[in-house]
Amino acid sequence: MPDPLWFGPPESVAALLEASDPSTIVANIAAWLAEAIQHELSMGMSVANIGATLSQWMGVGGAAYGMKGSELNFLGLEPLAAHCLKHVAIGQAAVRRAGTDVTVLTYGGLVGTALSAAELAEHQHDWSLEVVDLRSLVPLDFDTVAASIRRTGRCVVLHEGPRSLGYGAGLAARIQEEMFYELEAPVLRACGFDTPYPPARLEKLWLPGPDRLLDCVERVLEQP
Repeated sequence: MPDPLWFGPPESVAALLEASDPSTIVANIAAWLAEAIQHELSMGMSVANIGATLSQWMGVGGAAYGMKGSELNFLGLEPLAAHCLKHVAIGQAAVRRAGTDVTVLTYGGLVGTALSAAELAEHQHDWSLEVVDLRSLVPLDFDTVAASIRRTGRCVVLHEGPRSLGYGAGLAARIQEEMFYELEAPVLRACGFDTPYPPARLEKLWLPGPDRLLDCVERVLEQP
């Protein structure tokens, strides 16, 4: 039995914050800042001293912690964020890859995993996956989520939290409650396991990868 205070891996913190103080939860602060910085540079402005932390996160695909806007100061990024994030609409998801067969909803570091799996699915199985990057969890851009699912009729939620009490559980439930008659198959989740987060050497076995995601995709496509 895990310790009663255990909330699973970092991604599970999003569910905890959502329940305790659901004001604003940005799923991937590194990606948000990268997008904002790119906008600044395209406008001819100079943004310097991004910091080692942001560089490390971007180097490994971005951080996916449940960060609240006020907690940027903890990272020492508040001045940069205040200057840059005004150009990025928090609460707006992004379709990273268009598709017609299955919608994959994800956020944070798993966006790259979803895109890799989509490439694999197209080349090996001729499946067309639409990848939606939620970008912020609260507020959630459910309009973009719903529009994508209406196009495909099928949905898989990819998240790093455990199967129980992970953010994806609530998202999958909401989709099935609000879009039941528009779904061609049940919403499935590719996620972690209901175990304590493993040591670093076992991390890749615990985290959902392309194989786990494509297994869910195959199952939803088998539905009549």
